[in-house]
This record gives sequence, structure tokens and C-alpha cells, in this order.
Amino acid sequence: MESKTVGLWVDIVNNPNEEFREYFQAEESYLKAALSKGMVVLDIGCGDGRSMKPVSRLVKSFIGIDNDKNAIKAFNENMKDVKNAEVILEDAEGTGFKDRTFDVVFIGLTFCNFGETKQRVLSEIRRILKDGGKFILSVYSEDAFDSRTQMYDKIKLDYKILDELKGMVQFKDGAVSEQFSMKDMKRMLAEAGFVITGAQSGSIFHIISAKKL
Repeated sequence: MESKTVGLWVDIVNNPNEEFREYFQAEESYLKAALSKGMVVLDIGCGDGRSMKPVSRLVKSFIGIDNDKNAIKAFNENMKDVKNAEVILEDAEGTGFKDRTFDVVFIGLTFCNFGETKQRVLSEIRRILKDGGKFILSVYSEDAFDSRTQMYDKIKLDYKILDELKGMVQFKDGAVSEQFSMKDMKRMLAEAGFVITGAQSGSIFHIISAKKL
């Protein structure tokens, strides 16, 4: 799967509405509380490093992966002063990492764009996460649709609504974005061999911690 949404995220990060600003602040605080020195962290769908840059000093090292070449360029530019970070052009469905490599695996809202590959991505995360490691992800909540579409309209994004009830929209490049309830996330994670250990919800998001069963 190839993602081409890094430009979208630059626009949203630079011009967030109130709900997105709340989400960005909550995600940063959640990560700060969850991370610590000595940890090796993987950021899946890292984009330009937006999520990990503010917390990079808290961990031993982190690797970002993305399958968009433009995102790799943006990461290298944005993170050029961060000494413990690197980025790899990689697909989340099947990485080249060894089993049980990472103390923490993190996915931001990129998870909402995985479509039918979600379970394959979760299976791969389980493989590369250390036993006792943390899996942290954030997703659009079931209440996010109106705020999402208002944000898309604000930045003049070309999209079409596929299923308003499920919160599914498709962007011009073909990428599909969706949203999830906590019930959805508990089911998907359980199917992949994870159990939820903590969560925080806001107006448009759920941030979840999980561990391997």
C-alpha cells in the first residue's frame, strides 16, 4: 500500500481547528507519560516526524517508517537536528525488522488509512514488538466525522464521502480514511493478539495502549 497523505498532514498541523489541536496536545502528553530512557521506539507512518519529535529526547532511539518518498524527505528535513532518529522507506504490512525488536510501537492517525490491511499490520506489529512491550495507537473516534470534514473543507481538500455512518471518506489520490469506536478497536486488537491496557478519549480521538497476550 502506498500512502500519499503527507501534504494533507502538513496542512492540518499548520492550520488545526480546536478539535485537532486538542488531539495533538493529548497525543503528545500521552506519549510523554508512556515513554522513558532506554526505550527503542518504532513510529509507523511517521510522516515528517510530527508525533515523535517533541518526545524524542525521552527515549534511547526511534525509527520512523513510511511508504511515501515525500514523507521520507520531509522527515529528514524536520528531524535533521534530532540525533537519535532515523527513517526508512518501509511498508507496515511486512517490515524487515527482526522479531521482538522494539520496546514501543506507535501509530498515529495513519492507522485510519490502512483499510483492508489493518489486521495484517497489527499482526506485523505483534511480531516485531518485544514481549512485555507497549503498542500505542491513536485513531479518529466515532464522533469525529463532522470535525474531520470541516477540517478537510478548511484546507480545501478534494474528497468524497463513502459512508457517513462509518466515517469513511476517500481522498483524490484514492486513500481512504475511517474512524473507530472503542468497541471496534477492542475487537480488532483482540483478533490480532493484543489486549488494551489503557485509553484516553477526546472530542475526535481515542488514544490506546495495548500489550501482547
